[in-house]
Amino acid sequence: MPLFSRSLWPSSIRTPYRRLCVALILAPLLIAAVLTLFAFFLAGSTASDRESVLTVTIDSGIAIFALVIGFTLTFGIISVLGLWALELGGPLAWGLTGIIAGAIAGIMFGAIAVNGIDRGVLVIFAIMGGALMLLIRAIAGIRGDVEHNGNG
Repeated sequence: MPLFSRSLWPSSIRTPYRRLCVALILAPLLIAAVLTLFAFFLAGSTASDRESVLTVTIDSGIAIFALVIGFTLTFGIISVLGLWALELGGPLAWGLTGIIAGAIAGIMFGAIAVNGIDRGVLVIFAIMGGALMLLIRAIAGIRGDVEHNGNG
């Protein structure tokens, strides 16, 4: 079968490449929105006034958005291309790949930004990577049990 074929998608999906592009845009936005919501709740429980909550939430949201987009544009795209080339469409492969890529990104981020590898950062990045890859897989409509009809 040719490299980067339609083998990960069922034949009912007519525009798989477009769906993959949409997934690569939409998934990080959704992950960043959820993480920013957590930042809002955390800021609301610790900050003293409304302006402090809004400032912390906005600053955290911008940082989270930049990190998630940066992860997607580097590790995310490399992971998607690797899984696609190997024709691995199952959720276990996508989830584990995301966890491993997230852990590697967490180690790199910790070494560069935090001046040491922090277990909390490593766990958060690993969970985010796994969730992101599974969300990309779901939005793109990728299935691991696609039956091949001989058309390639």
